[in-house]
Amino acid sequence: MTLIGLELQACIHIYLEDYNIHAEAMLLISMTAITRKIVILDATKTEPLVLIGIGVLVVALSSGYYLVKRVKDIWVEDNT
Repeated sequence: MTLIGLELQACIHIYLEDYNIHAEAMLLISMTAITRKIVILDATKTEPLVLIGIGVLVVALSSGYYLVKRVKDIWVEDNT
């Protein structure tokens, strides 16, 4: 929980510097939160559909982070 709070604080700090919301930071915060949920989850008492949903969410967040990072790297290379 503390790590999520620190990530949010860093994101707010970045926003206050240039008034832009960074998708990369938001995806990192989301991945941190879902990871915390996975760690505290009791898989024996959770319905299978919920576990599938969490798995799909992890894949979607990871794919989104990869694409945002990749586009950012390509954009930086083109502008230098």
